Amino acid sequence: MKTLTVFTPTYNNRDKILALYESLNKQKNRDFRWIVIDDGSSDGTEEALKNTVDESKIDFLYVSQPNGGKYRAYKKAVSLNESRYFCCVDADMVLYDDFVDSILLEYKRESDKPELAGIGFPIVCRMFDDMDNIIGGVLSDSVPEYGKLSMLSAKYGYHGEMLYAFTGEFLQKIEIPEFSGEKFLTESAFLFPINDNRIVKWVNKAIAESVYQKNGITNNRLKTELSSSAATLYSYKMGAIHHPMYMHRVANCCLYVAWKKLTKAPDNDSHRIPISVRIP
Repeated sequence: MKTLTVFTPTYNNRDKILALYESLNKQKNRDFRWIVIDDGSSDGTEEALKNTVDESKIDFLYVSQPNGGKYRAYKKAVSLNESRYFCCVDADMVLYDDFVDSILLEYKRESDKPELAGIGFPIVCRMFDDMDNIIGGVLSDSVPEYGKLSMLSAKYGYHGEMLYAFTGEFLQKIEIPEFSGEKFLTESAFLFPINDNRIVKWVNKAIAESVYQKNGITNNRLKTELSSSAATLYSYKMGAIHHPMYMHRVANCCLYVAWKKLTKAPDNDSHRIPISVRIP
């Protein structure tokens, strides 16, 4: 069994995922398994991967399932995970050669912290229309070494992308609900419970690069959320319950109420927002 599972969700990203594979193939440390969950691609991704990936060099698992969104792919990958650590690497990322080494070294250093749920590294993100325009990649001096997951942006002001490697033990306990006919649920929604009694570590070292795509979720966020109104409502609810900062719990509660009235989205989830942050 490999120590680290690298999970990649993909949908019609054949060329990008092949570039990701090349960066995985250059890893100095091979103590990882690569799980690809293909979310119903129609661009020849499966054939390209099976013709390219050298399974004598990389422990590789490919799974195809009907198009249902990244969060369903994440749920499937977690159910298949057997490794001690697990990280989600999007198909458009390119990993630095010491990616695996960096993750495993940091966890080795933290073996005495059972409350640690994950370790995060900044990602160098380039804009699709200006590759020299870089967002993130470096944490400021105000970011501490340890903290609550949601405080990185809310309290310490870092708004770049992060790559987290979580413990498999923690991920087996999370709930990833499914919403009929909806394909988008932000990862923060099912990771919010980390804030309750776990911490994460932030390492000021970039270990991957990515490119913001013109047609990606980041650039079409409102349209995407409207197409998954119940899942978005759930995300606001989880923020109202689990965000570590009171004002952000109140803000999420306000968004929950406004979104519910605007979209008429159903709330079939049994979790209850605490009375202390409810808005009439």
